[in-house]
Amino acid sequence: MKQIKYIILSLCLLFAVGAQAQMAKGRTKATIIADALAQLPAETPQQYNTVIADLVSTGEEGLLDLISRMNPPGDVSNETYDFAISGWSHFVSKDDANRTVAANTYEKALGQSLDKEIKAFVIRQLRTVGSDDNVDVLTQYLTDDYLSGAAAAALTSIGTENAGNALLNTLTAGNSEEINLHLVNALGQISFSKAEPALINLLSSSPSPKMEGVLIGALANLGGKESIKPLKNAADKTDYAYHKSDAVGSYLNLLSKLGASETKTVKKEAESLLSKAKRQNNSALKIAATKVLLEQPKANASKIFKGVIKDGDIRYITNILHAYPFGKDKKSVELINKTLSSSKSQDVQTALIYWLGNNKSTGSASLITPYLNTNNKMVLKAATQSLSNIGSEEAIIALAGLLKSSDDETVALAKNALLTIDEDVAYTLASVFETSGDAGKLAILEIISSRILESQYNLVYNQMFTNNDVVKAASANTLKYIVTDQNLNDMFTLLEQTDAEYVPAVQASINAGLKNLTDEEQTKVVSERIGKSNKKHLYYSALAGIGSADAIEQITQAYDKETGTNREAAFSALASVNSFDVIYPVLDIARSTTNKSELEKATDAIINIVRRSNQTSEINYLYLREAMEIAQNDNQKKTILNLIGASGHYTAMVYIAKYMDEAPIADAAAVATMNIALSNAEFAGDKTTAILDKVSKTLSNPDAGYQRQAITKYLSENSSEDGYVSLFNGKNLDGWKGLVGNPITRAKMSARELAAAQVKAD
Repeated sequence: MKQIKYIILSLCLLFAVGAQAQMAKGRTKATIIADALAQLPAETPQQYNTVIADLVSTGEEGLLDLISRMNPPGDVSNETYDFAISGWSHFVSKDDANRTVAANTYEKALGQSLDKEIKAFVIRQLRTVGSDDNVDVLTQYLTDDYLSGAAAAALTSIGTENAGNALLNTLTAGNSEEINLHLVNALGQISFSKAEPALINLLSSSPSPKMEGVLIGALANLGGKESIKPLKNAADKTDYAYHKSDAVGSYLNLLSKLGASETKTVKKEAESLLSKAKRQNNSALKIAATKVLLEQPKANASKIFKGVIKDGDIRYITNILHAYPFGKDKKSVELINKTLSSSKSQDVQTALIYWLGNNKSTGSASLITPYLNTNNKMVLKAATQSLSNIGSEEAIIALAGLLKSSDDETVALAKNALLTIDEDVAYTLASVFETSGDAGKLAILEIISSRILESQYNLVYNQMFTNNDVVKAASANTLKYIVTDQNLNDMFTLLEQTDAEYVPAVQASINAGLKNLTDEEQTKVVSERIGKSNKKHLYYSALAGIGSADAIEQITQAYDKETGTNREAAFSALASVNSFDVIYPVLDIARSTTNKSELEKATDAIINIVRRSNQTSEINYLYLREAMEIAQNDNQKKTILNLIGASGHYTAMVYIAKYMDEAPIADAAAVATMNIALSNAEFAGDKTTAILDKVSKTLSNPDAGYQRQAITKYLSENSSEDGYVSLFNGKNLDGWKGLVGNPITRAKMSARELAAAQVKAD
């Protein structure tokens, strides 16, 4: 909640600039403060602005009042006062007149007898509203062990020459290390260069590890030429390895900062550091030193990079290539191109190829293409990815040529590269298809499907009439991605001619092609085809894919009228329709048959329909009860019990409890019953207690012990008296009365008329 409040505070500042606070007519300062505190934290930025503007209108008197209300650390919260005062500071920070009033008021408050924590809070406000005028007051607190940190931070925010002098003068006066840590850190943050001699002196006087780290960091920020040697010495002490003082990083930062002003010195230091890094074979240090050299105003980039290439360290080369815009340096580009053509080092080749691919220089594709013939997979991967980045026609042709390779890994690299190219690759792929091996053909088919290359429909379709079973199977699965309604006649013909193993894929393609039409158009096209075909069973899946009421009706009629394969296909199609409405014809089938096989299929269908249903749990429960009545095996019954157990209804709990008496499914019934009861404390009562007692005795699964503990806990926490009483007994409407008219019409009836109407309603 606090975080939200401070976010609101920050947002409010955006609206606060230029706002003017005026004393509301007829309201005293005390009233304004009381009203404001009652409204903080504000709910909206607009309310916040109004409240803080009111507070600011009370001026010095009001701000001192707020400060005086703050409590020393303890049980009483200062949150509201903190919010009001901090809000005041931020509100006036862009308004010179009100900011000055606030700063002077904070100075006055610091002269009062306040708890040190409250004083620290007041000093922190000067970070927001303080100016050079407040330096003297803040300086007084730099030597206070408790307040020096807050005072140093405030002076850092002010950041003027006077603020820097105050920090430096206090540092040289002799203080505790804790105070000096604050002072050194502050001087470093404002880059106060006059402090350099003092900090160098402290660094040379064997400071503690903590102070050493702060001094090193500060000198990196504020130091000049004189700081190079001490920071280098500090880095030497660590042997240029990682250290908590970050001596190496600070030394490098200083060199980078001084590169433009102390060119010769920095160059000498960086070259010396680079030599050391090479002797150590320290890639990170080589990279850092070379970056310093490249940052110099008149750096000879090509000469420096020539040394990098000569080193041969792939990590070193790669990082330097990313660190400097060599593409803008003609000599460097020429060096890279020449080196790639002549280098025998595969590490160097890899690094340069990636750079060419990322920079897409003119002629890069021609330089990279020869490396597609390498046996080194690292170089080959670099070449394929780089050509993919370039994406030119030359690059596409070269990559497509790799699909002819007999090496599966090479084909995979080419495929992945072609998948990511934005340019059109369709016709280039077609040109190499016939001359590619199976791996290449499969890769091309995958690219066609992934990129939905409808222009290659004929290529894919034609593969369905070849003798290559591997390619044929892949083509069958590719069709659904590229078939349109224009290809439906082809698909219908193929469906009736192809081998059985490809039928599902072709049916999926037909469903995909139909999606471009309206439901009515889809149904018409498929119906007409069914009327002409002697293989009607092949088309019911298309009607199922449409899923409209008309399509469902046609499948249902087919089931009723057809026999054998057609009838079985019709039922399978019904079961696959992704619409809850299909449950009605499935139930009709179940109710009208005594065939165990059909009942089993109908039960499975109802279970699946309910599973993917978006109906309410009440509706699902009712249909699951019907499914339970026709279930043909214990697995079906267990599944149904599990689904009913997720419904969360009292009547469902009572209904499934009776199945604890059927041994094969008793445990499933017990678990489902328990799940409903334990999830609903309001069901507690005598009946639920009795049911749960039976559940405890029935449970037999490996988790039964834990489940009994959960039941015991539920019963101990919930009363067994009264409880939930079902209005419906789950069997019939005994005790129920039909509704007669409405209160007005019933009142007008005679006793005889009402009795007759009641009988009729019942």
